[in-house]
Amino acid sequence: MMLASRLGLLGAALAALLGPTPAEAGSPTDDLRARIDHVLRIAGDSTVPSADRRASVRAVTADLFDVAETARRALGPHWLEASPTQQREFVALFTGVIESGALMYVDRYDGEAVEIVGERLQGDQAVVAARVVIEGGAIPVDFRMLRRPGHPWRLYDVAVGGVGLVANYRAQFTKILRASSWDGLLARLRAHQPASP
Repeated sequence: MMLASRLGLLGAALAALLGPTPAEAGSPTDDLRARIDHVLRIAGDSTVPSADRRASVRAVTADLFDVAETARRALGPHWLEASPTQQREFVALFTGVIESGALMYVDRYDGEAVEIVGERLQGDQAVVAARVVIEGGAIPVDFRMLRRPGHPWRLYDVAVGGVGLVANYRAQFTKILRASSWDGLLARLRAHQPASP
């Protein structure tokens, strides 16, 4: 899962950098901009111990990313082939994959800036366009979000340079399921879980 892992790392990391969801959600852009400003200050604060930053990222990832929605989309039609028990385990393991990418980014954060450049709304779905500014240029990033009734905006996909996290994981998971089985896919995910703190 090389390409998907690299995209997962960046996508989950960017999601984690956005910080906790406000109690009352505004527009997707307003929510993201506030979180980015707040969390980048923390990520760049060398006085905060790494263990504290990692603990914060775990909480943020769970709060901001709709991992169940991401998991369903990443599996496409294969989601319905799994038993409810397999689906629950897959979501739990996939949460670990997303979390691992976020934790790795926090450990490697080197002052990159995230600039929001636009927003497209369609009902309860939104795409917030941004750029990650790095030395020598910028990487375009689209944050794909959903809002469910009574809930704030949450991420379900991140596209880095036009390449989506969901699409890449779907390609990898489909390949594994065709060559193996649901049990085989779950075994692969179990083997790639982050170490406990």
